[in-house]
Amino acid sequence: MLNWIRRALNLPTDAVPVPARSKKLHQAVLGEAVVYFAHTVPTSKPIDLGKAAKQLLDTELAVSAAWPSDRSARLPPSLERIERDLTRLRQLKTWTDNLNGLPSLVRGVVSHPVTAFRVLRLLNVKRNDVPDEDEENSSLETVRVEVEKILVDAQKITLMEKEIEADLFWSEQEDLDAYVRLFLRMTQHTIRIGDKERSITLEPRLMLHREGVVQITVGMHLPPGCTPADAIDASFPGSPLFHSSRVPEPYASRGAKWAGGEWAEQQERGVRVRVFEYEEPASLYDWLEVLVGRILRGIGAFVGGPF
Repeated sequence: MLNWIRRALNLPTDAVPVPARSKKLHQAVLGEAVVYFAHTVPTSKPIDLGKAAKQLLDTELAVSAAWPSDRSARLPPSLERIERDLTRLRQLKTWTDNLNGLPSLVRGVVSHPVTAFRVLRLLNVKRNDVPDEDEENSSLETVRVEVEKILVDAQKITLMEKEIEADLFWSEQEDLDAYVRLFLRMTQHTIRIGDKERSITLEPRLMLHREGVVQITVGMHLPPGCTPADAIDASFPGSPLFHSSRVPEPYASRGAKWAGGEWAEQQERGVRVRVFEYEEPASLYDWLEVLVGRILRGIGAFVGGPF
């Protein structure tokens, strides 16, 4: 019957040979994979969001905070100073734009001595040296761009999350500010999966709800070349993957002593960094427990509640 249909359609009637199945199976490999974790902890009492956010910002553990109704992110003291410096830089840039040669520079120094002193100090001009106008403006512009980048990096994720949630979860005005989102200082780690090793940066985002909920969300980038089985193993927060960590000083409560580790030679993002090398690999869950403990101590809360 089948051959008759084939002849009617002018198709060959001979069976098409099917190659034998290869015994060597293809192993899928992931070019890039990110595993996201959300860790939620209830507190025994409601949270005073304003007080809690201020404490985390003042201790520099958080680099930005925003309520749903905020139009801009709130910053820790160090970034507030940078923001003020940015305003000053813009004023200095305006002043230097009006300079045109040595006579103009002299007039500018006489009429605005404080501003002139700030410009010369900022640019590290040596005594008896007159700065070239183009070089001076270029240096100020470079500093201004770098300062703006620091401020944008600290706020962008917090503000993007705020805008997305405003579209997705719009509610009545009295419930609008029931929670606050904070972007915490990043930590750096070396993870090892099988024979693959990678340095990763964890950028934890914190949500505090006034009814007594603490939630941390973090994404972990896996090394390129991992198999699906590797990614599944890494998705368990208890998997021992962490072989070293670089932790900013604000992760320790004020007055607390570090258990192990050594200080890095240079500061990063304005704070000292503690470097840990683990004899036994640590897990993401270990890191989350440390972070939750630091947050609860920082806001004066305890684990408990109905959630």
